[in-house]
Amino acid sequence: MRPERLHAYRFHPWLLFAWCVFWFSLVSWPELVDLLRRGGWVVAVLLVAMACLLWGVVSEAWWTVVGVSLPNYVVIPLIVLLRLGIAGGCGLLQLYVTSTASRGRLDPPQTL
Repeated sequence: MRPERLHAYRFHPWLLFAWCVFWFSLVSWPELVDLLRRGGWVVAVLLVAMACLLWGVVSEAWWTVVGVSLPNYVVIPLIVLLRLGIAGGCGLLQLYVTSTASRGRLDPPQTL
C-alpha cells in the first residue's frame, strides 16, 4: 500500500459521531423494527452481503490490523458488523428512551 493512501483508512471520530447521530435521531426505530419483522430482514441481509462483496472488490487485498496482516474477506465483514452493531445500539437506545418517555408522560385531565 502506498503511504499517501494510508490516510483513507484512519479512524475519524467525527465520522463515528455522525454515524451515531444518524442512526439515533434520524431513523424511526419503531417503524424500522416493524418493517424488519414483516420480512425486511431478508433485504437487509442481502444489502449487507452485497456491500461486503463490493467493498472487497474495490479495497486492498490485505489489511494490516494491529500489526497482523489479514485478508480483506476477513476484515471487511468485521468492519460492517461493527458498524451494524453501533447502529443497532443506537436503535436500542432510541427505543429505550422513547418507551421511558412515553411511560412517564402524563395525559392532561379531560374536561367534561
